[in-house]
Amino acid sequence: MRQWIWLVLLIGLTGCGGAGASKIAPAHEWADQQTTTAPAQGAADGTNSLTFELLKSLPLRDGENIFLSPLSLATCFGLFAQGTEGKAETAVLDLLHSKTTEGLAESQKSLLVQCLKSPAHDFNVANSVWSADLPFRQTFADQVSRFYGASVNAVPRSDLPAKMNDWVKHHTRGRIPQLFDSINPLEFLFYVNAVTFDGLWQIPFDKGKTDESYTFTKSQGEKVRVAMMTDGGSFKRFGDYESLSMMGVFKDSAYGIVLHQPAKGSPLQFLKGLNAKKWHEMMKPHTEASEISLPRFKFTTSYEMQDAFMQTRPGMFASAEKSKVLTVKAEGRLARIIHKAFIEVDESGVKAAAATGMTEAAKSIEMPAVFDHPFALIIYHVPTKAIAFVGVVADPSKSD
Repeated sequence: MRQWIWLVLLIGLTGCGGAGASKIAPAHEWADQQTTTAPAQGAADGTNSLTFELLKSLPLRDGENIFLSPLSLATCFGLFAQGTEGKAETAVLDLLHSKTTEGLAESQKSLLVQCLKSPAHDFNVANSVWSADLPFRQTFADQVSRFYGASVNAVPRSDLPAKMNDWVKHHTRGRIPQLFDSINPLEFLFYVNAVTFDGLWQIPFDKGKTDESYTFTKSQGEKVRVAMMTDGGSFKRFGDYESLSMMGVFKDSAYGIVLHQPAKGSPLQFLKGLNAKKWHEMMKPHTEASEISLPRFKFTTSYEMQDAFMQTRPGMFASAEKSKVLTVKAEGRLARIIHKAFIEVDESGVKAAAATGMTEAAKSIEMPAVFDHPFALIIYHVPTKAIAFVGVVADPSKSD
């Protein structure tokens, strides 16, 4: 059975210390090296369930462009689940409809391998885990590398935003140049995912037929000028004839696309009304071919999702020991869920990308007390707190 996964606009793209900084093979090479017998359908169903929940819980508004990647979010949650325990782990497993962390990892690995083995190699995924210069356990590094093709990276705190943003920019082909504006002083663990998609239309739109000044009517009746492409894509119509519903597949690809322009209500209301049953009913075979006109467009979206998840899945934010992840004693909790997505549709096809970052804030970290940078010292009288001496050691190598 084909797995269908949504990247949401009006469009559904479908498809099937310890360790310091480990290097991994490119995603397609990693996928080719993997063998898995776990069913991918469990991870696909969990991803789609996350989609339907997100569309209802996020503060999305009619009249605004919406685009996000549930697959990126679900994969990042899977990474986070590998490094947490207790209530937070249970909440993530419940969100993704999985019984165990090991089962989730196996199923998500199978799904990622299937997605990456698209004949056109039009889908790519990358995962990484970062720390504020804290050493990772080798067992954790091995685990996330095996199941997610992920690297682990212990980086000085001052370098973290630039390093992570460079990683995201590289793995989204420059489409998401910056995911983290800054990091909170208490944030010490970071789980990051990036996905990209480059799909060619079965039949490219003829650029010579594109109307560069076509009238597009927005939800409140406002009219704007857009470039309208005509006679391409190879789509089939489905559903009732009041609404405009089209489905197509990309050239040499395991991926497809759904477009829906409702006769009543808004596109957002249509998406909010989706559930697993309705989604699978839409996947029934359709035979009627139809020409299509579609606007050319490009935009980027940005979301912080922790407040929405705090309302629906508060257990996810419970604190937990990080003994599975780090060699130092630490306790942390999920702090932020950052997501950015990009889409560009033109005469040749669709380019898309998304990145998700999940951060953990420290409740406590027990670190070795090593004074290997300049430091201040004060000698004082304990009973009266009178300061007897005060100073700064800037260069302990100088003797006199």
